[in-house]
Amino acid sequence: MRAVFFDFDHTLITHDSNFDFFVQLVGWPRMIIYSALAMLSMIGKNFSSASADTSRKTYLKAWMVRRVLTGRTPQEMEPAIARLCAKVVWNDEIVHRLKQHDAAGDRIVIASGGMNIYLPTLCRALPHHDILCTEIEVGADGCYGERFVNGNCVRDRKKKRVQDYIEKHGPFTETWAYGNWPADQGMFEAVQNKVVV
Repeated sequence: MRAVFFDFDHTLITHDSNFDFFVQLVGWPRMIIYSALAMLSMIGKNFSSASADTSRKTYLKAWMVRRVLTGRTPQEMEPAIARLCAKVVWNDEIVHRLKQHDAAGDRIVIASGGMNIYLPTLCRALPHHDILCTEIEVGADGCYGERFVNGNCVRDRKKKRVQDYIEKHGPFTETWAYGNWPADQGMFEAVQNKVVV
């Protein structure tokens, strides 16, 4: 059996699901304000583009999670998720390739920096076996916390999770990854065959 990993943002869909989710959750006016505040908070901080844990994107995502998700329940997310589902623009060519792999009996894994808050709902229409993504903690009170359970699932973090998945569920006859460059360079390094979208 082959294992095939598909990135989500800018691969299976044409845009950034995290940003769009936050827009659906808080609305454009507040999103503009939050974006400006987040950018201001970055002044004087050092970032590394090589590491998922110290990148600007991870910092901004964590800032938004703390500001707009902490203390909310999963049920409160449902209207925003429904609006996001209605606005998703699929990359039909890559979705078709995913379905071809599924028809061939390959193991399909969605590997994304998208969050577990909404990604399983967006992926319901896609045949797949597993989802590797950014997981937000849920406290004993049933509310979201401010912590990424296993880090932000991008770049080197995504690479490690793909490697761990292959080791746990393999051996596979071949491993493939579909993603965009340079964001998915790490994931490409973890597999035998890559398709740059």
